[in-house]
Amino acid sequence: MINAPDYHVATNAAYELLIEQDMLELPVNLSKLIYLRRHSIHLMTYSQMAARFSMTVSDYKDLVPSELGFTMKMGNRNYILYNEEKGYCTNRFTIAHEIGHIMLGHKTDDSVAEREANCFARNLLCPVPVINGFNITDINDYMGWFHISDLMAENCIKNISSDRYYIKDRLYSIVDSLIYTYMTGESLASAYGYSYYN
Repeated sequence: MINAPDYHVATNAAYELLIEQDMLELPVNLSKLIYLRRHSIHLMTYSQMAARFSMTVSDYKDLVPSELGFTMKMGNRNYILYNEEKGYCTNRFTIAHEIGHIMLGHKTDDSVAEREANCFARNLLCPVPVINGFNITDINDYMGWFHISDLMAENCIKNISSDRYYIKDRLYSIVDSLIYTYMTGESLASAYGYSYYN
C-alpha cells in the first residue's frame, strides 16, 4: 500500500496555527509564530550552530542533511536550523516548511512528509482568504504580499484550487476576520456589535 499525502490535515494545520496569533500580519510573521511556540520550537542559523561547535560554516554545511534547512529534535524541543545564506524569501519558505514537519508530527522525511510540509508552508505563508480577498493572481503580487520567491509563487498559483478545496469553512471565516482586523484595526465583532464569547 502506498501512502498518500493528507492535504486536508496539512492545509488546516496551517490555519490553526495562524489563528493562534489572534492578530494576522502580512506578510505572515514567522518570528511571532515561533515565539508563541517558544517552549518547543527554537530557530537557529547554520552560522550560529557552526559557532557552537567551533566550526566554520562551510564545514558545518558539509555535515547537515540539507543545504536549505532541517529540524533537529532534542527531548521536547525542536530546533529549526536554516542556511541564512539562501536569502530572505527562500528562508521564509524553509522555516515554514520545517514548522510544518513539527506541527504535523512527521517522524520520517519521505516524499509524503515533504509534500505535506510543502502544503502546510504554502497555506501558512499564502493564506487562501488573503488571496481571495485581495484577488491576488499573478506571481509579482504573490511575491509582494507574501515575501516569497518566484518559484514558490508559481507553486501557489498551481495549487490554489487544491488549497481552496481543503480549507475548512470555519477556519476560512476566522482567518478572513483576522484579515479584516489587520486591514481596519477593528474586529468584525466590534464592527457588527456581537461577541465571540456570548
